[in-house]
Amino acid sequence: MAHQARRRKPPAPLPHRSAVWDDRGRRGSYHIGDAYGSQSMPMVTVEGEKAFEVEAGKKLVLAIEDAGIDIMHKCGGNARCTTCRVEIVAGEVPPPEGDEAAKLITIPDLPENVRLSCQIRVENDLWVNVLQRSSVTGVPAGTRPAD
Repeated sequence: MAHQARRRKPPAPLPHRSAVWDDRGRRGSYHIGDAYGSQSMPMVTVEGEKAFEVEAGKKLVLAIEDAGIDIMHKCGGNARCTTCRVEIVAGEVPPPEGDEAAKLITIPDLPENVRLSCQIRVENDLWVNVLQRSSVTGVPAGTRPAD
C-alpha cells in the first residue's frame, strides 16, 4: 500500500494582523496593526446583531448603543440597576471591581461571565450577548451613560 501524504489544513488568518514590509519591499513578520505600527481598533461582536470596531477605552454600553443596538441602561452607567448586563461570550475583560462587584454579588446564581456593560472599557476584541433590551421589555432604555 502506497504512503499517501496527509494534507494539512492551512491555518486560519489571524484577525487584525497585517504583514510588515521593509524598505526594500520584502515582507517581514506579522504584527498587530498596519505597516506603520498603529494599533487596530478592538472589534465587538454582539450575538445576533453585528460586529463593529470600537475606539479603545470606550465604555461597552456606549459602543453597543452607538452601533445602533438596543440595550437597557436605566441608572445612567453608575452600576446601580444591572439593566445593562451582557454575557461575555468570548474575549477578555478585567475582573469586576468596586460598585460593579458589589452589585453583581447581590444577584443569585449569576454566571461569572455576566457583567455590567457600563463598567467595562473595551480594550480587546469581545463577543457579547445583550441580555436586556428596551424593545423587548417595553421600558425606555434610560439616560445615556457618561463616558
